[in-house]
Amino acid sequence: MHITTDVASVPLLWVLPLTLYLLTFVFVFARRPWIPHDWMVFAQPFLLIPIGVHRFGGVALNVVIPLVVFFVTTMVCHGELVKRRPSTSHLTEFYFWMSLGGMLGGIFNVVAAPLLFNWVAEYPLMLVLACFLRPRPIEDHVLFKIGDVLFPGLLLTIIGIPLLLGVHLTDWGIIGILGLGIILGLGTYSFRHRPFRFGLGIGIILLLSSVLLTQDEVLIQDRSFFGVNTVQRTETGDYHVLVHGNTIHGAQHTDPSRWHEPLTYYHQEGPLGELLHALNGSRTLHQVGIIGLGTGTLACYRLPHQHWTYYEIDPSVVRLAKDTRYFHYLSECGDGIDIILGDGRRSLATAQDGFYDILIIDAFSSDAIPIHLLTREALALYVQKLSPQGVIVFHISNINLDLSTVMSNLADDAKLAGRIEPFRPVTEQQENNRLSPSSWAIMARTPSDLSIVDSDPRWKPLEPTPSTRVWTDDYSNILSVLNNPFILLPKSWTTK
Repeated sequence: MHITTDVASVPLLWVLPLTLYLLTFVFVFARRPWIPHDWMVFAQPFLLIPIGVHRFGGVALNVVIPLVVFFVTTMVCHGELVKRRPSTSHLTEFYFWMSLGGMLGGIFNVVAAPLLFNWVAEYPLMLVLACFLRPRPIEDHVLFKIGDVLFPGLLLTIIGIPLLLGVHLTDWGIIGILGLGIILGLGTYSFRHRPFRFGLGIGIILLLSSVLLTQDEVLIQDRSFFGVNTVQRTETGDYHVLVHGNTIHGAQHTDPSRWHEPLTYYHQEGPLGELLHALNGSRTLHQVGIIGLGTGTLACYRLPHQHWTYYEIDPSVVRLAKDTRYFHYLSECGDGIDIILGDGRRSLATAQDGFYDILIIDAFSSDAIPIHLLTREALALYVQKLSPQGVIVFHISNINLDLSTVMSNLADDAKLAGRIEPFRPVTEQQENNRLSPSSWAIMARTPSDLSIVDSDPRWKPLEPTPSTRVWTDDYSNILSVLNNPFILLPKSWTTK
């Protein structure tokens, strides 16, 4: 199962839930509560239900709704906590246990959850448990009734029939989606006065909204400190795709005759494929270094006389790329390739100066980019490890960030020659063959080192922006490079 929220998928937006969480303490513990507790209890069902239902239609704001639900649900929980606040003589003990509970919650999220779950379970689990803690009607003294399990179970059985039949929600059409949403919404709303029953209903909504909307078959999920990596088989069965969060990190055809074919950002018709062919045709490349492994797609560009070194920080990515049940780039093309596990910049620092003829920095396509690989000091390290006519290649494709200005200013600051080429598939066949839009920047010490692309008008010079500061280890500004003015809208609305 794969349930995520988009709050954490955009850099810096994690500050918003933290701020809202702290504000709830201010609101509920104020001498005169700013927002009546009964209002929050009344509003919670109306807001909780759409957090699952909106996933069906895709018409709600994927950031605003989770944040509002998080705020209201936290207000309900903290409001109930305040209602149980003891007399002054026991306040020290009360605040001690409240602080201890917060600490245990943090330990669960940081330590226990990554070990217990292979998906991000904390948020939906928090919502369900919070529903269990909703206040009951005063006249209801029975904590548990058989209907608390029976009615949600009946609802799950009726709605879950499509799962048993292998039917995806997208096959239902608008009428089917609307009907399912109404049934789920009304059924769960009717449970609102029974906390346990209501919590199970919300859990059903979150479960079905995730499973029924997933067209691609999930083959394996693996969670590490760096997030959740998922291998999916596409609906047609033609491809295996490696996904980290919402970002594709590579794909491979399931047909053995096409295992050597680079796909997604790395296909031969794209900027990197053309560049590698041009470089191999114009000069001798012996040592190639790559920060970022993905599925190991680039390995199939290696020539017999070349030695390639991958630097990868996530052990989960290495395991999946080597697993021949899903990907074969490394097994088919991996002779003469080393994989060094660890932070790319720290690991690269141990390499011999002037060692690499080409460095490919492929670490910026995710939602949370490693900024320490995009600074003045990082670029100086890349140049230090580069051979005299060496070339640095940056993969800067990113849904949320436009890194072209960062690249331009870094090149200008380091007095390097630079070019950039964005690519978008122009034919239906390219899209069907898993050719992804991508942007690539290249740098070298002198313009003559980039003469191989001078005749290609698609490679444009990097143009610095003097009004924007160069990123360093001490300074960066993510907000200045956000490329999505409608950042609160679903990604599918803004990337077509």
